[in-house]
Amino acid sequence: MPKKDKKPFKEKIMLLSKNGYFISFMLSLLLGILIIGPSIIAGDGILTLIADFNFQQIPFNEYINTAIKNGEILWTWVNDLGSNFIGTFSFYNLTSPFVLLGLLFPAQWFPYLIGPIFILKYALAGLFAYLYLQQYVKNKKWAILGSVLYAFSGFQLTNMLFYHFHDVVVFFPLLLYSLDKLVLKNKKTLFCISVALALFTNYYFFIGEVVFLIIYYLVRVLTKSYPFSFRSLGKIIFNGCLGVGIGAIILLPSIFFVLDNPRVENAWTIKSMFSYDINTYLEIVRALILPSDTMSTHSILSSTNYKSIELFLPFVGAILTLSYVFKNKKNWYSVLFIVCLLFMLVPILNSSFFAFTNTYYARWFYMPILIMCLLSIKCLDENVSIKPGVIITLILFGLLGLGLCYIYFILDIKILYNKEAFLVYLITFATCLIILCLIMKFAKNKFLWLMLGIIIYVILRGNYFFYQSKGTFTNDNNYVNKFLTANETLNFKNQDARYDFASGCYFNLSYLGNFPSVRVFNGNINGSNFEFWQSVGIPDGSLRSISTYLLDEEKELRNFLSIKYVISCDQRNKVFDENYEFLGKRKSYYIYENKNSKNMGISYNYYLNTKDFEKLDYAQRRKVLNKAIILNDTQIKKYQSLLKEYQPNKDNYLNKLSVNQFTFENGGFTSRIKTNKDTLILYTIPYEHGWTANVNNEKANIEKVDSGLMAIKVNKGTNYIEFKYTPPGLKAGLVLSILSLFILIARVIYYKISPQKLSK
Repeated sequence: MPKKDKKPFKEKIMLLSKNGYFISFMLSLLLGILIIGPSIIAGDGILTLIADFNFQQIPFNEYINTAIKNGEILWTWVNDLGSNFIGTFSFYNLTSPFVLLGLLFPAQWFPYLIGPIFILKYALAGLFAYLYLQQYVKNKKWAILGSVLYAFSGFQLTNMLFYHFHDVVVFFPLLLYSLDKLVLKNKKTLFCISVALALFTNYYFFIGEVVFLIIYYLVRVLTKSYPFSFRSLGKIIFNGCLGVGIGAIILLPSIFFVLDNPRVENAWTIKSMFSYDINTYLEIVRALILPSDTMSTHSILSSTNYKSIELFLPFVGAILTLSYVFKNKKNWYSVLFIVCLLFMLVPILNSSFFAFTNTYYARWFYMPILIMCLLSIKCLDENVSIKPGVIITLILFGLLGLGLCYIYFILDIKILYNKEAFLVYLITFATCLIILCLIMKFAKNKFLWLMLGIIIYVILRGNYFFYQSKGTFTNDNNYVNKFLTANETLNFKNQDARYDFASGCYFNLSYLGNFPSVRVFNGNINGSNFEFWQSVGIPDGSLRSISTYLLDEEKELRNFLSIKYVISCDQRNKVFDENYEFLGKRKSYYIYENKNSKNMGISYNYYLNTKDFEKLDYAQRRKVLNKAIILNDTQIKKYQSLLKEYQPNKDNYLNKLSVNQFTFENGGFTSRIKTNKDTLILYTIPYEHGWTANVNNEKANIEKVDSGLMAIKVNKGTNYIEFKYTPPGLKAGLVLSILSLFILIARVIYYKISPQKLSK
């Protein structure tokens, strides 16, 4: 019988308190509570911010919870005209451990869960940062300090608006740690699992992390901090590919989906490949030396700032980093940081983290931030003078000032959009710089005083962020009382029709109520959706980017898209009163029925050539869609016996169907059509290669018509139509994931059973 551990409870607590992992976790947990807790308390348990946080992060997570539990995991009807579920939400961490954690609770609880889960993310970010950093310092206490710097960096605080970014930041240190262990200790399984975990968390950020891993490995090999052999490189590639294979079930459908998204732009010019505008360079300098900015209209150097350009480490900024690099220019820590700076300053290199899209983002900056944390604690661990870092920081500050003066006085362009915040940042910068210098020169216990400075900074900056984001610590009662309770209030029973909302209503109400609606704020929709909306000049005559909305007076498209119900918020809508039948009021929502909306299956007597359709202006196009199906030359030759060529001012544009029934279903839809002749049936549902159709149990050919919608041919009489959707790449991804997981498990079992073979 093993002896029981008879250590006193007090002694156990003392041992635990000396554990760096425990301290890093608890310290980040406590700080997370101190910056998020006040807003949770003020909001009666609900954490809200502004913009994307309120109208994407909360409703998306609620809907994901509902959809998964309802089995709606292939196709979603609530996003625009319909969209690939995996492709739509994999960017929003569909399979992240934190999203899966939310599945343990009812979907409606999420507004109360988002705050505690946010705090947990901060705590785990600190824990995994410590795991990585402690390898490279003699005194582990500096790794504790570094873990807090990472967990509460400027990138983390500014990007609180993007709740799903923090999942990626949490697990990134584990990715680097596992690569170190593979190369230096031959620990293969951990690296494989870390790669799979990063991929499941967010495939889009994972692509950038792979780029960083390549840079990290090359720098360490070239600086001889990693031993190189083709055998070792082969192990990295094999185990990395095995991890990717495990995550293929989410990666392949997401890649196929995003390739159809026109927001992925790559229209580079020679100039744009190698230089930014001066504002971007100033933003990078600001991010390095000044406290983190905020997003939305409160940012200081731009009217809106959603690019995540943040590098500032709490209290210490870049001073410790720059000091260490100045003294130790040739070791791998410094070289890696310099390479990161090069990638930040050259557009084409920066874009390599985002599949070379030419839309500028800095959402990979959490990666060099971890290296900055490492350099900072190395500076402290080796007692390097901070004088060079102070001087370089002041020089950069001077360059920032000169740049701002040049833009304002020479170019005569507005540059400071939030003078109050800029003044706060300047005062904070000066205060932190002076106190840091005093601590490094006079303090006997530098760790204690530095940690105290970091803690105070995080608490003040974190709470100031909430003040900037909301103007108050209390929640928006209108948002809480109306938006979050929309599902209970509206409670739409008819799920086989589309809904639309007036221009004064919130976006994304459909996610909370789980009903089809075209008023959405989500940049991830099927490529055919983009194609259709662009063809009719929606929204408001521009290219559909991140949201879809119809103007109140837009009747033609509502009729064509089978939008049967329209809702006005807070008051009766005069335009709706003129065009639709008022059904009644539910609290602050006024509900109307569109009597002219078409059934989902439409049969036309006329066709119009795509080329002729494109010659019309947007207003004419919207009217024509209600009168004729839009076909290309090949389709016209194929179906011209069924249809007449469109001519204006004719009657009987539509072929009346004696039976026309339609039902939305999980992963598809069914339709029952009875017609007196052979005809084409159009469904205002986005075309995609994942669709298959059967008419009376026989496979039917699906035609892409009307700039992105679907149509099939049916015969005279009664037709039972069934559409099924499987995301492209899902089956191949599932097979690859199962095979890769089997290989990993088999290898682990083999080495467990045969330790002697492992040693050989």
